[in-house]
This record gives sequence, C-alpha cells and structure tokens, in this order.
Amino acid sequence: MSDRDAAGTVFFIDMRNFTLLCSKMSGNIAEDRVIENGRTQYDMRLDFLIDSMSRFYDEWLGILKGNMERENISNAIFQSTGDGIMIAVEGKLHYLTAFEASIEMARQIRKKLDQEINPKLKELGINRLEDRLDFGVGMCSGQFKYVEVPYTLSGAYILSKESPGTKHRETYMTILGTAPNYAARIEKANKDHCESYIMIAEPTVRLLCDHYDIPFNDTHQIKDRLQLQYLWKHRFRGISEIGLYIYLVNGR
Repeated sequence: MSDRDAAGTVFFIDMRNFTLLCSKMSGNIAEDRVIENGRTQYDMRLDFLIDSMSRFYDEWLGILKGNMERENISNAIFQSTGDGIMIAVEGKLHYLTAFEASIEMARQIRKKLDQEINPKLKELGINRLEDRLDFGVGMCSGQFKYVEVPYTLSGAYILSKESPGTKHRETYMTILGTAPNYAARIEKANKDHCESYIMIAEPTVRLLCDHYDIPFNDTHQIKDRLQLQYLWKHRFRGISEIGLYIYLVNGR
C-alpha cells in the first residue's frame, strides 16, 4: 500500500474547544479545589476528557467497520489527530460509506455531548455555553497518496537525561494529496458556523447525486433526498473555488 496513488473520500472530525477545556479556566477559583482522593476539579476534568475521547475513538472505529462491511470497500485509514480523527475510505462506494458513516458518527457525538459529556463538564466547572465541547466534520472526495511517514515527524517523542536511549526510525502510514488537503480546510471552514454541521465538498456531492440519480443542479432534490443544503462556493488559499454543502445534525 505504501507510496501508492488512490481515489476515495476523506473526512475529518474535530472536537471544538477540546484544547481550551484541557486548560485551567482563568478566574475559576474552584479549579484547584480538591474533590476526591487528592484530585482537583481540573484533574478530574482532564481525566474525563481523555476518557471521553478514548471512548469516541472506539465507537467511531466500530461505526466505520460496520459501514465498510455493507459496502464494497477495499481500504480505509483511521488516524488520530489528537482531539479528532482523519478517516480515508477507498473502494467502489467510498463516497457512500464516508457519507453514511459520518452521519452516524455525528448523530452519536451530538447525542453524547448533549446528554452526557457537556452536563458532566458543567459539574466540573464549565458553565458558559461558548466553552462547551462541540464538533465539526469536513469531507471531500478525490485523489490522495499513501505514504510512510517517520514517527519523529509527529514530534511525539520524549528526551530524558535519565534514559536517553535512541530515536527509532519507525514509520506509520498516512495519506497526502488533494482530498485530505480539501477535507482539512473544509473542516476548518466549518468553524464559522454556530451549530454542528457535516460540511461536504462538491466532488462528494456529485458522486452521491450520480449514485441516487439526482440532477446535480437540482438543489431542491439534493436537499429533499440527501438532506444536504447548498451553502456557497468557497475559495481557499492556493486552490480554486469549491462548492460546499452542509448536513444539519441534531441527534436529539
């Protein structure tokens, strides 16, 4: 699979405010208050956030596997981005698998945030709505290349005088190219919205329209049958304009 060109669909899930919530909130005098077993409110929030992300990863991987089993999918990459995930799907119905899996994941995230995670974070000192944990998704179909990247490029290694050791030249598999580039930028553009959306680029929507025999220029059918609402054409730095669509997620 290494150093091979492919076509598929890539989507990113990003958890909004995760980094903020991992920091101490200024002006909150309760952050250092010991609650139980010598652990402060801040310690407990960090533990809760890490545990929540771990459970999300397990659940998202299960959803992806379930959707792959129902479609003609040859390969998929599931890669952590720290407070989110990058998923790339390759195969005959890659666009459909990514679309359906992202909707299932988004509904699950929305439900857990509303019913479990944000209420618990409120108990742990997060009172302002704008500080609550949220999420966004960006998706695009197109070309990418499988590449092996040295672990050292991630910056995730520790140097210690006590055990200096040596840096191993191990690698991990990832993808680079047009589709992940667009998907990452679309996920960032999604941050301009105050709700939780799946934002999907025009190439993926065209494939979905062909699959369901929907005229691509018929925005009403696209909205009625795919629940995708046309947003606008967006110009990203260094690349041409691209049409964006949103899928509203309530999950309630």
